[in-house]
Amino acid sequence: MEFVVNVWHEFGSDEAFERTIPLALNGRRIARLGLANPVQLVFLNGLDRLSDRYKDELRDLGYRIHDAAPLVAELSPMLALFAARWKSWGTIKHYCLMRFPVMRRLFTGASLVTFDGDMIVNAPFTEIGAALGSGLFLLGGSSCFAAIPADSDFFAVLEDQIAAIARDPDAYARDVAGLKSADEFFNPRILRGSDQGLIALLLRRRLLRMGNGRQALEQVGLLGFANLMRLHRHGLPPMGYARRDGVDYLGGRKVMIWHMSADVCAHLGHYAFLRDWLGEQALPLFGRLPIGAPEAGAQPGTVELVDLLAQARRVVRRFGVGGAIDRDPWSRSRVCRTFFEETDFAFALNDATWHAPGLFLPPGQA
Repeated sequence: MEFVVNVWHEFGSDEAFERTIPLALNGRRIARLGLANPVQLVFLNGLDRLSDRYKDELRDLGYRIHDAAPLVAELSPMLALFAARWKSWGTIKHYCLMRFPVMRRLFTGASLVTFDGDMIVNAPFTEIGAALGSGLFLLGGSSCFAAIPADSDFFAVLEDQIAAIARDPDAYARDVAGLKSADEFFNPRILRGSDQGLIALLLRRRLLRMGNGRQALEQVGLLGFANLMRLHRHGLPPMGYARRDGVDYLGGRKVMIWHMSADVCAHLGHYAFLRDWLGEQALPLFGRLPIGAPEAGAQPGTVELVDLLAQARRVVRRFGVGGAIDRDPWSRSRVCRTFFEETDFAFALNDATWHAPGLFLPPGQA
């Protein structure tokens, strides 16, 4: 089984790349956990813009680096329509879809586990591979983490559908996606994602079928979830958090992997900011940290807290604190350093401060 992370480099420096895609931090964590790093690191573009020093650091951390830019160029006609229609969506690039045809050709005949570059390893790769060795599995139905067995028809189905879309996008939008036009289909807000939106559509139409990966994870004591901010929707009993020997557990189960997505970092950044300013012991005084604007009936002081956090975030970014000294509490790199290198999640994942009541146990109860 191959573990694969696909990335593309469109940043101005090594530091800016690492702040957004914390590969070195993840590699250091893998090493601290005492694990060998089997990750195949596939650069869809931009490998040549990274310094030799940074590339050597990644190799020293165990990554096997692949320059897939020539293969991407060869495959570009397949996704030319997607590249053109998604061009105006900024960070939503056709590379997120391109990674699948690339992996199919780079790792022909291999079973794959692929995960996004903003996901931080927690469970041993051997345990993950053993649990997900059979049957297509997408974590939470999301393409952020996928297990694709060698005998799966995932790649063939996906490429067949890509070809059908290219032949007649309006007909595909109407007849398969149930939308009015190709304009709607290529709007990630309507499709609910780019590659993820397409894959979710194929699952709904039963053109792709998933195996029992969730049950397989449960059987080996692993807890898998795609988004921490929505974990309260999973119907789980109140869970205690603990880090033992560097490994994070929720409710006694080992967290498989942490997805440090933009929304997760935006929220955990509040904790990082207040911790840096006042210390971890001050967090329970603020109660549940709000996600956005306070709801009706919120506890006294919540409006002021929301305003403070919003103003602090604006000031940090207005004066370039993140770029100059990498101390922006809401940046992915700072959030990851806080929770994986300086402390753990205990001061955040408890029922005194987490936004969703009843998901976690009170502080101090693991």
